[in-house]
Amino acid sequence: MNAMIMKRGLSLAIIAAFAPVSGVQAAGEESQPTIVEVAQSAGIFNTLLAAAGAADLVGVINNEVPKTVFAPTDAAFAALPEGTVANLLLPENQNALRSILLYHVVMQPVLSTELTAGYVTAANGSAISVDLTGGVTLNGNAKVVNADIVARNGVIHVIDAVILPPSENVLNLVLNDPDLSTLAAAVSAAGLADTIAGLNSVTLFAPTNQAFANLPAGTVESLLLPENVDTLRNILLFHAHAGGVYSSGLKAGWLSMANGGSVEVSLANGPELVFEGGRAGIVAADGVGSNGVIHKLDAVLLPSSSTIVDTLVGDPRFSTLVAAASAAGVVDAIAGLKGYTLFAPTNEAFAKLPAGTVETLLKPENLQTLQSILLLHVSEGKRSGGDLLAGATPTLGGQDLMVHYSSGHLMIGDHAVITRTEIPVWNGVIHVIDTVLLP
Repeated sequence: MNAMIMKRGLSLAIIAAFAPVSGVQAAGEESQPTIVEVAQSAGIFNTLLAAAGAADLVGVINNEVPKTVFAPTDAAFAALPEGTVANLLLPENQNALRSILLYHVVMQPVLSTELTAGYVTAANGSAISVDLTGGVTLNGNAKVVNADIVARNGVIHVIDAVILPPSENVLNLVLNDPDLSTLAAAVSAAGLADTIAGLNSVTLFAPTNQAFANLPAGTVESLLLPENVDTLRNILLFHAHAGGVYSSGLKAGWLSMANGGSVEVSLANGPELVFEGGRAGIVAADGVGSNGVIHKLDAVLLPSSSTIVDTLVGDPRFSTLVAAASAAGVVDAIAGLKGYTLFAPTNEAFAKLPAGTVETLLKPENLQTLQSILLLHVSEGKRSGGDLLAGATPTLGGQDLMVHYSSGHLMIGDHAVITRTEIPVWNGVIHVIDTVLLP
């Protein structure tokens, strides 16, 4: 009976928020109320409004940037342990209060019909879990009791409990997990503890103790020696990706890692990471920390030791390109590059040139022409497929490349198709193309 009365009262309060107040007009018109104005009219968000004032967030919530607010009712705040709200409202706790309130905000408007099971990222950088079983539940305990209240600058979903951001950062999750003690020791030996703790948003692929134990005998002990610290740091940074990617957001393709390399995500047999040395499966996903997420792996990711030249020489598809680079005298120069992108034409790409062109270019008297063509295929900086679409790509040949999508293909200009993106090598990245680029 009391629950029915409470639910009816809550619904009436929300309906009242849309009654004409201070000249409020129909939804979509400029005078439609803002999120804060809706909350003020409803009469059930007094604690939330007081907290937003104490945290100096009213202006942030009320600005015109479209957003979603998961709004706890007064009853939700009252259900917190006694004294919690009063303590959070103290000036010395403003930062903690701001983090909690921003954990209830998503910086884009999301209707309940657009929510998917998994995670959304809150404005404080932490993740909120979303369960759609029997309605919408956040973090396993806060239910959405009224959804899709549209305001001029976003949408409100009313929730019956306050959700609290994770208090442990990713580093502490590693240090406190007995299954990750070898990783913790490696992080300490590499001097990366402060780096990981200070990252704003990170995905850490964390090899378990068993994953390290599966390496050849003596490998771990050798890596922990002071003289191998650079190798160890390179390996550990190969397990970190900038930005929080939860299991629901993992997509087939390539992920750039903090050491400058890339790993391929495969979903064929469940989420796996594919690297030069093999595959690593995710055995436990979505360990949520205050600054990111951890996915446990059953294998240690080993960065590629191949250079651009090693990869080209070892792949028969590029024998004509290797011959051209040799004739142009640039093999050693390419081998010494670090942090470059190569657009690599296949043998078939060279075969598409007019008959006799390749043979002519390989002659000593045409050295400069050949060099200018090859330089058109090299760009400074490791550029992922997404980077290529961000704007013109300058090349060492002095000509910019324009990359765009056409008919489902990633293309350079009107003729060259990128048939494979992001072959990772330690000193750069290779994109395979089906047409030779000409000045």
